[in-house]
Amino acid sequence: MNPARFFAMTLVGLAVPVSSATNFIFIHHSVGQNWLDAGQLSNRLAAAGCAVHEATYGSAVPGSSPLSPIGDYTDICHWYYWFNSHLDGVRGWQCPPGESNMIVMFKSCFPNSVIYEDGTAPGDPTNDVHSLWNHQAAYLSLTNVFALNSSVMFIACTAPPCKPGDGYMEENAPRGRTFNDWLRTDYVTNYQAATGLRNLAVFDVHDVLATSRLLTRKPSALAPKLASRDSHPNPKGSRELTASFLPFFRNTLGFLASGATATNAFLKGATAKYKTTTGSLKIGGWADSIGPGPPGTARVIVAGAVTQTFDAASWQTLGSGYKAVAVAPNGKTAMLKLGNKTVKTISFKGYAAGPLPDPVPVVIDLGNGQVFALDLLLDEKGVFP
Repeated sequence: MNPARFFAMTLVGLAVPVSSATNFIFIHHSVGQNWLDAGQLSNRLAAAGCAVHEATYGSAVPGSSPLSPIGDYTDICHWYYWFNSHLDGVRGWQCPPGESNMIVMFKSCFPNSVIYEDGTAPGDPTNDVHSLWNHQAAYLSLTNVFALNSSVMFIACTAPPCKPGDGYMEENAPRGRTFNDWLRTDYVTNYQAATGLRNLAVFDVHDVLATSRLLTRKPSALAPKLASRDSHPNPKGSRELTASFLPFFRNTLGFLASGATATNAFLKGATAKYKTTTGSLKIGGWADSIGPGPPGTARVIVAGAVTQTFDAASWQTLGSGYKAVAVAPNGKTAMLKLGNKTVKTISFKGYAAGPLPDPVPVVIDLGNGQVFALDLLLDEKGVFP
């Protein structure tokens, strides 16, 4: 099945794209609640200037649909009703009089990441059978709504992965990835091309939390270190989401305002430790790719400042990967290691002058087109996550 689809849109009454926004509504269920609370997303968005509102279980958001209360229904097949029958209610939900939500983020829960079949074209947007065609039809049914409300920034989140033993089905894992890839790339690109608008983005929750799709056993499952006793991510998983979402959110608002694009990828399974007494900083994680061939001149940027540069000539082969060594600003050795097996690992050891902000924006630029970004939410001991 070819996941590429075309948009049939009636484009009338388009507004000027939004340039700034404060009222932010998140439509979610339990994973989203944990993300807001244990993951600190609510506090971090508030610190960024957003008034965070929620629609969740029991939320009787005004509108006219067969789903009541609409807050109890957040499967992919329910988004048609949310945005075609309840959007005015969503816009005003929990806002002060005269104001409206200018950023609308929405997420389905982990069972929606299990897609059982390809299904039949063109799909049914309100059919609860988890098929590729139905999931795609559900999002395609929203494109007119997004375009006709271009003063609103819409952020769709992919459904989280399931844990083995709690809904995960290895044979269906590739199909879930196919849908998420389509949503994040083809769907958004086609929307932008068809409308000329920039008010739609997709945050890949699944990709942040899941094991590598390249594994031969249990690919695209909820990563064990981020799992609770079921498919709900543990607090570490929720903080990993926030660490990846914050730079994504800045990039999204930057693109919305000016069209400037950023190619930052997720540094997944990220860990970090910072010692305030010495400035020692260690960061590790993994990625889908570290690029073809050896890296170029690599830079590690912490809190907006270039903390360390590794010259292209300094790279050495380390097994199937690479290692670079340089002198850190404190005179000690800094090192950047790249593992190039099935799972591509990234490990940095160096120095960062304090005091560091909270959170700590970090960018690792390998100098070959591969750039990774995350905001470290360090605890009182300087540890993440």
